[in-house]
Amino acid sequence: MRRKWWPSGTEAPITPRYDPEHPSWQKAIAYAMTSENVTVFRASFARLGMGPAPVDDE
Repeated sequence: MRRKWWPSGTEAPITPRYDPEHPSWQKAIAYAMTSENVTVFRASFARLGMGPAPVDDE
C-alpha cells in the first residue's frame, strides 16, 4: 500500500500471521483479511478490469 493514499488512522486491510511456537523475530507465515475487506477488494479489482479474483474457501 502506498503511503498517503489512505486517510490517517485507516486500519490495514491485511494482517500478518506469525507462528506462535516461535516468539522470536520471524517472517509472517500467512496473511489474513476480513470477509468484509475481501468483498471490497474483489469489487475494486472487477472495476479495474482485472476480472474476479479466485475464491479461496478457507
